[in-house]
Amino acid sequence: MSTCASPVTLLVGDVVTRVVNKRVQDARKPYTDGAVSVSELMSCGLKTRFRKEHPGIHVPESIETADEFGFECEVYNALIELFGDKIILRKHVFPYESSQGMRIEGHCDIAITGRKKLVIIQCSSMSVSPHTIPADAMADEFVICDQGLLKRISFDDSLIEQAMIQRFIAQRAMPDLEVDHYILQKTALKFPGGMRKVFLLRRTEETIRQDELEDLVGRHLQETGPKQVSECVHCPFRVKGVCEGQEIAAAESTRKALEGLKPEVQKALERYIGLYREMIALEDYLKPALKEGFLKGDFIEVSIDGRKVRIGWVNSPSYRWDIPKIHKLLGNDLFQYVQVSYRGLTGLEAKVSSMADLSSVRETARELKWKGLV
Repeated sequence: MSTCASPVTLLVGDVVTRVVNKRVQDARKPYTDGAVSVSELMSCGLKTRFRKEHPGIHVPESIETADEFGFECEVYNALIELFGDKIILRKHVFPYESSQGMRIEGHCDIAITGRKKLVIIQCSSMSVSPHTIPADAMADEFVICDQGLLKRISFDDSLIEQAMIQRFIAQRAMPDLEVDHYILQKTALKFPGGMRKVFLLRRTEETIRQDELEDLVGRHLQETGPKQVSECVHCPFRVKGVCEGQEIAAAESTRKALEGLKPEVQKALERYIGLYREMIALEDYLKPALKEGFLKGDFIEVSIDGRKVRIGWVNSPSYRWDIPKIHKLLGNDLFQYVQVSYRGLTGLEAKVSSMADLSSVRETARELKWKGLV
């Protein structure tokens, strides 16, 4: 409902609200009893149970969902005008029966069927993409379909994962056809001199492996909780008091994990967490206590396992280097001594991705490291 005050603004606000609500209602996809959609598989596993237990609670209306559905309608109607309704499918369901007994339903926005090929178009709407494209990249066109250029743009990870799963499920369901999957995203990109509304047509080259999909199903069945922090913010089950939110869900998930450990390991972890909390409380007491009566820069030095450790308020120097000047002195030898700061990582990624494919300038590796509290 609109929160506007005057009669005119109230009327306009309520009309817009009705438009959004109508589009969201139309956008909702029917589910087979017991089935899970691809987007649901990628989100909080608790929602599947809550949806069954509380059928009267629906996902709240959102302008983003309404925009995407409106955009999808426009694309679908244009395709119908070009090819008719015999080869154009909308909201078609491609099912996948998991080895773990769960049915996954891939609801494709638009599918175009041919004798040898199936083309799936996943419609998406995003207000702004944080990337800059060269001024001569499009000329007078407003559709970017150059896949080399599109590699410079970082699409949302969940959107790519959803596309990978949809492509895999569709290929399994239609083994005799070659499956092409595309993301068609309506957004705004930065160009030298301002912003410009564009359409991005990204071909999905990747696909999920069956073992990876089964792993997703397994985690979903375990009700592992939210996959992202933002999931809880507008979750209707949290708003209605059915679920207490991310922190509680995370704690339940941790307790379930602890139950599978040996009793002595569980006790050690509980003591470890307790000692950490006690250490934080002691630090909160010592910080002001040690500062009183001491000159700035004084500290206490103690020996721990033969190693001298300073505790207190230590006056240590900090430096700000003039990187351009150092680069002039050292040239490329400078890169032996510097590395990317995590504080500037986001900005660097956005800058580099506007000029080249990120995978061409950085290598991704997974490394198993100990993560503790201290």
